[in-house]
Amino acid sequence: MTSFQASAIVTEQGVAELFGHSEKDQARHLIEHAAHPRVREELWEEAHHLGLA
Repeated sequence: MTSFQASAIVTEQGVAELFGHSEKDQARHLIEHAAHPRVREELWEEAHHLGLA
């Protein structure tokens, strides 16, 4: 079995640095830096529901 963790996620919205960050920080980086602004509020709600915010 192989595991893989991305160092960063790049989208049209920006770059979310992930490597070396906790799951909560990864979620925050993804929402704040890589997600489209129109879905960020919904993603924050889901992150709260999952205990990631």
